[in-house]
Amino acid sequence: MVFNKADLVGRPPEITRDSADRPSSATVSARTGAGVAELKRAIAELAVPPAHRYEARIPADAARLRALAYASGRVVREEYCCGEGWRLELCLADGAAGHLRKRASRLGCALALSPLPPARRFSRHSPGGSDRMTRHSCATAQAAPMME
Repeated sequence: MVFNKADLVGRPPEITRDSADRPSSATVSARTGAGVAELKRAIAELAVPPAHRYEARIPADAARLRALAYASGRVVREEYCCGEGWRLELCLADGAAGHLRKRASRLGCALALSPLPPARRFSRHSPGGSDRMTRHSCATAQAAPMME
């Protein structure tokens, strides 16, 4: 719910949140623009389905499963591990992980799909030392290839 005319009643712009920490109401002033940017962020937060981060390991010969992973959510990172196959960092909406597992089973493909905690970084080692992949939010992440 949005309450306008905050400037007339002397209220500061604010976004209130429910017990699940999701935006529930906003107080704004359309005339002065106060609170409008916060309202836009709150709407965007509500419009994007909740996503969870996963690490998927897909065999090199499972191209169809890799394509399904791309179709099931947002691929944040991708790396080809010689001899092992693909390692993907995925953001999947609720229920998409189970759906991807079922499709992998129907295709007869081995899929290792592990949840990643929000703050986890997984590392990869390069010949010149070790690198760290940066953490990305599922809501704002852009797909980026991993370099060998």
